[in-house]
Amino acid sequence: MATGNDRRAKILVLDADRVRAAELCQRLQFLDYDPIISTPSEPLPDCGDVTAVVIDSNSSEDIARAAGEIRSQHPGLPFLCLCTNTTLQSGPNWSLDLPLKRSQLERLLGRARRYQGTERRHRITGTSHPIRAVRRLIEQVADFDTNVLVTGQSGTGKELVARTIHDLSDRADKPFVPINCGAIPADLLESELFGHQKGAFTGAISARVGRFELAEGGTLFLDEIGDMSIATCR
Repeated sequence: MATGNDRRAKILVLDADRVRAAELCQRLQFLDYDPIISTPSEPLPDCGDVTAVVIDSNSSEDIARAAGEIRSQHPGLPFLCLCTNTTLQSGPNWSLDLPLKRSQLERLLGRARRYQGTERRHRITGTSHPIRAVRRLIEQVADFDTNVLVTGQSGTGKELVARTIHDLSDRADKPFVPINCGAIPADLLESELFGHQKGAFTGAISARVGRFELAEGGTLFLDEIGDMSIATCR
């Protein structure tokens, strides 16, 4: 049980299946979380300091009703759903596969902890199908350290997408460094990206830190990369 000085993140397990709920709690405790079980026959606990809810929203009407009550009081609280065809109201609902996989559970719980900060102030808002599709794609790639190509016409919000990916990732507390590749002459772009030492070329009166180094541990956004010359790309 959590003590008064225990700062482990609290996870509410909302499931009518007591055996599965107990197994979930064991896994959550092993991952150093503080699980709280709630069943349909019990009053809902206070969710003010809960990080996420693990729920089988299709298990019973009582569970679905409890989920709706939690969502109405805490609309930004992430739900990790033990089913694919969730009937929950709109909100942060993420599928949790069965049988449970430790890697997926850890990833989603880590994402839920980050969700308490910047992700609740999602930069991209709207309810249209295209906007929701973009948000889903952003959420799919944000958990991974990988290169992402964002395409679209000028003014459609490519940098906004890049900043949102950064905000949702575990690099959110590290630098986000943008650079407009199309606005920098080709003969200076290499220096901008990689930096240079004093005297490396004519006009280099002082050492300069490159954008790659500035973005260490964070995200480097190469804007208008399509305007770079082929020679520079090589």
